[in-house]
Amino acid sequence: MSVRILHLADLHLGATFPSMGERGPERTRDFLNAYLRAVEFAASPDHPVDLVVIGGDLFDTHDPEEGLVFQVESSIERLAKANVPVLLVPGTHDAYSYRRSIYRRLRVPAGSHIFSGPTLEPGPLLTVRGETVQTYGIAYDPTVAERPLREFARTGTADYHVGILHAALQDSPTWNIRPSDLPIDRKEIAASGLHYLALGHYHNY
Repeated sequence: MSVRILHLADLHLGATFPSMGERGPERTRDFLNAYLRAVEFAASPDHPVDLVVIGGDLFDTHDPEEGLVFQVESSIERLAKANVPVLLVPGTHDAYSYRRSIYRRLRVPAGSHIFSGPTLEPGPLLTVRGETVQTYGIAYDPTVAERPLREFARTGTADYHVGILHAALQDSPTWNIRPSDLPIDRKEIAASGLHYLALGHYHNY
């Protein structure tokens, strides 16, 4: 058996594009429509995925406008009705550490989960077609500079272990990765024992 994950990240919903002039609002709508198409795919009757993970920066700001928040809450509810859990981690743009962070008031249904702690922690233990999936996640916090995988150890005896990080893979000497970017490297990934690591932040595959 394999676990089918729809991995989304850096959707930046609500982003504006002043440099595009009168085409800016159209581009803002493009971002939202792309997200909503992904939701419809995941919730379709043929059940193409088992869970949706969002690796940070779902919103372009920590305090998005309420109409957009309502659309996102409705989309997560749509997935819940299709028995598809959603796991979210706050990113750099929509960080949990803000007093008015959207993640302090975003309503998610039972079965979905927002990771709010500044260290990599276990989340829900899911059952997918008779096998177990242990999840882990971390809320990006700009006041905490650490390597989230350095001290990480997976927990329990689940069949699969899945991590969600809004972090920076140190894979190129030309990238200016700061300690506050939650840096990780391939050795730390290999030592983590994770079967899948869903990343966001640097807009790369």
